[in-house]
Amino acid sequence: MNIISGIWPACRSVSVIGMCKNAGKTVTLNALVKQAISLGVTPGLISSGRDGEAIDAITLKEKPAVEVKAGYLVVTLEQLAISSRTTAELEIVHTSSFNTPLGKAVIARVIKDGNVEISGPGTVHKIRKMTDMLFSLGSQLVLIDGSIDRKALSAPVLSDATVLATGAALNRDMARVVNETVHTVGLLSLRKVPAETAAKALEIIKNRQSAIIRQDGTWEIFSSDTTVSGGKLIREHLSAGTRTIILHGALTMRSLPKKDDSSLIEVVVHDPTRIFLTPEELRILKVRGYELSVLYSAPVAAVTINPYSPDGFHFDEQEFLASMKEALPAIPVINVKTA
Repeated sequence: MNIISGIWPACRSVSVIGMCKNAGKTVTLNALVKQAISLGVTPGLISSGRDGEAIDAITLKEKPAVEVKAGYLVVTLEQLAISSRTTAELEIVHTSSFNTPLGKAVIARVIKDGNVEISGPGTVHKIRKMTDMLFSLGSQLVLIDGSIDRKALSAPVLSDATVLATGAALNRDMARVVNETVHTVGLLSLRKVPAETAAKALEIIKNRQSAIIRQDGTWEIFSSDTTVSGGKLIREHLSAGTRTIILHGALTMRSLPKKDDSSLIEVVVHDPTRIFLTPEELRILKVRGYELSVLYSAPVAAVTINPYSPDGFHFDEQEFLASMKEALPAIPVINVKTA
C-alpha cells in the first residue's frame, strides 16, 4: 500500500512520529521516502531534533539509518553533514542563520546515495522556515521526522498529516498497545475550530489568556493558567449561555469543572499535544458535555506497526495487524516491512 499516493498533493508536509522508542519510526520514514520517489515526487527531509544516531541513546541498541538517494533535499547541521555516520555525498545548497551546538542548520542536496543524519534547528518557527526553504528549492513533499519525546514540535503545528508508528515496544499487552494507539489517533485527528473563531482564539492563547464565548457571540477574556488553577477558575466564568471555552495551557481533568446541566460546550486548545487525558478521562469529559477541538490538527493518514520489541519478545504479526485494523477501520494500517 502506498500511503503517499493517498494523501499527496493535498498534504504537502507529513510528520512521522512514534508511539514510543523502537516502534519503527525510522523504518516508516524510509518507506515513505521510497513511496514518494516511486510516484515521481521529490522529497525533502527534516527532523524536529537530531535523529539518525547509530545507537539509541536510551536503549543503547542499533538504530536503522535514514537512507537517502541522489536528488533528495535534507536539512542537517554543519558538523553532521561531515560526520562518519553520513555516508551520502552531499552538496550544501543553503546555509541558514540558525546556530546550534553542531553548527548552523543547512540544506543539502544528495549527490550520491547513502545514509545521513537529518536534523532541525530546534524550534517550531525555525523548522517552519527551513521547511519553506525546502519547498522553494524544489521539494514537493516534506517529511518531518518527529520523535515521541518531541511530539510538541511535530505533527499538529508543522504538518498537514501524520503517519503514526506503533508496536510491541510500547507494551507487552497487545490490547493495551491497540487501545493507546487508537487514543493517540483520536487526539491527533481532533476537529479544527471554524476559521471565524480560530484567528481570535489563537491571538488570545498567544497572549497566555483564556476566554468564554457565549451563545449571543460575545467574548469574555481573562488571564489564567488553567494547568495550575484548574476547573475552579473556569467555573467562575461559566454561565448558562456559554458555548465555547478557549483554553490556554494544558488540558487535564483539573482544567474543566463539573457542569450543572447537560448543555454541550466546545473546548478549544492550541493543538493535541496540549491534551493530557487518558481514554477514560476523555470519556468522562464527553459525558459531562465537553467537546474538544483544536487550532492546529494533523490528522493521522496511516498507522504502521512493528510487532517486534528490542527486548526480545514479539506479537503474532497477523493477529496484531488484524486487531489494529479492526480498531481503526477508517485508517490504513500496514506493516511497512511486509507491505
